[in-house]
Amino acid sequence: NGSNSNSNSNNNNNSNNKTSKNIWLILLYTFIIFSSRSLWNQSVLPAYVYLLRSSDPKYVGIITAIMGMAQLLSSFPAGYIADKYRRDSMLRVGSGVGFLAACCTFFAASNSNMHTSASGQFWVLSLALSLWGVFWGICNTSISALFADSIHDGDRSLYFTHRRILQLCGSMMGPIGALAMFTKLGNAWTIEECSFVLQAGQVLC
Repeated sequence: NGSNSNSNSNNNNNSNNKTSKNIWLILLYTFIIFSSRSLWNQSVLPAYVYLLRSSDPKYVGIITAIMGMAQLLSSFPAGYIADKYRRDSMLRVGSGVGFLAACCTFFAASNSNMHTSASGQFWVLSLALSLWGVFWGICNTSISALFADSIHDGDRSLYFTHRRILQLCGSMMGPIGALAMFTKLGNAWTIEECSFVLQAGQVLC
């Protein structure tokens, strides 16, 4: 009986020492999503909107506010539902919203080469960014909760540090990628060049 109890405790310790696959998947997701977001959102989106709306900076603020408000308003119910029900179900919903957001953003950027009014393109892009806000509101809360649940007690500071480092590295990779693309395209920062980089970011997402 003593040997059986010792073997059971050893098995429990081995199972507890196993690292959940969720940790590595979330770390990979973190690097990819922050790289793509910094490529199209932080690097080129303000310039694209500025050129699209005849160099009027107020539209950059408007479209940024739309995305931020959508994220704020969606994060509270998303966090509540994720805690009350299942986090993976909320992540599936968020993935669908993110896919729709990427398609809408790609479409809005491609319209710069078509005979579409600047106002029409702007509002399509506003719709796309509101969807991105909902995506971030859903996924940020659910991913963070799932990540914390997947880490054993005592290891959270280590893995949260790893995740923060990957966020910073991803935020650095986007501008580097944008720099390489603009250098290749001619570095004129025309609306066509900005559109290309914006679409590249959606493909990476």
